[in-house]
Amino acid sequence: MATPLIYNRESAAENMIWVHTVPQGELPNAAAGKVQVQDRIANDAIVSNFYTEKRQQGDRFPGLYYGREHHLYIEEENGEALGWGKEMENRDNGVWVLVELTDVGQEAIRNKRFKYTSFCADPKDVQSLGGDRVRVMKLESVGFTNLPNGKDLLVPIANRAAGAGLGAPAAKPSVARGSHSAD
Repeated sequence: MATPLIYNRESAAENMIWVHTVPQGELPNAAAGKVQVQDRIANDAIVSNFYTEKRQQGDRFPGLYYGREHHLYIEEENGEALGWGKEMENRDNGVWVLVELTDVGQEAIRNKRFKYTSFCADPKDVQSLGGDRVRVMKLESVGFTNLPNGKDLLVPIANRAAGAGLGAPAAKPSVARGSHSAD
C-alpha cells in the first residue's frame, strides 16, 4: 500500500502541481530527425530511472529540473529553475510529475505564461528501435513551453483557479508516494 505524502506546513501544497510531462504516443522530432516512441515501455523506464536516481542520491536528490523552454542549455539565457519534479507516475496518457514550483515558477504558472512542457534527454538514455525511431528512457530536464512537440498529446498545465486539466490529478497532497504505474 502506498504511503501518502505528509507536508510539515500548511502552505507547502500551494506550490505543488501535477504536470503532464511526457505524453504517451509518437512524437516526430524534426530537429533531431527522429520519431520518439513514448509507449508504456519507455514511460515505465522514465519513472523507474527517476526513482533509481532519487533512491541513490537520498537527501541530495534535488528533483527533476523544470525551467523556461530549454534555456538551461543556452549560456546567454536565464536557466533559473521554475520547479523541481519530486514524484512521478506513469498514467494511461503518459508520465505525470509532481512539481514543486519555485517562487518564479509559481508566478509563471499562476499567470498562465506556459501551458505545456518539453522534455530533454541525453542521447545515451535513448533506445534505438531501428530507422529513425527511438524511445526516450530517462529525462534530463524539462522546459515549460507554449510550443511543445506533441502538443495534441499533452494535457495543458492547469491553472489552480480553473481546476485540474483533462484527466489531471488534483494538485493536493493526497497523492501516493512511489506509485510507479497508472491504475
